[in-house]
Amino acid sequence: MEGRKNPYSRYLNTVQVIWEACTVAPLGMGQSRSRSFIKAVSWRAIATFTGVAIVIAITGEFEHGAVFAGADISLKMLFYYMHERGWEMVTWGKMTEAL
Repeated sequence: MEGRKNPYSRYLNTVQVIWEACTVAPLGMGQSRSRSFIKAVSWRAIATFTGVAIVIAITGEFEHGAVFAGADISLKMLFYYMHERGWEMVTWGKMTEAL
């Protein structure tokens, strides 16, 4: 198929231009470990309060809500932090130059 033009190349080029326009990021964008940690803490607070409210609503026991909160906070914050740091090592989708 050498020499044949891809009939979808115009469409694919348009999609690429739109994608790049929607994903513009400042040069050198990244996150520090402390930023990842603070994001993890703030999200966990919201999610844990939601989970505790559901547990208390279902069981009617504040003690069950407290046990849930302890396990939920420690495990999920750890996993979220590891997820964030893992994604920082992935280069896919990162902008290296300002457009």
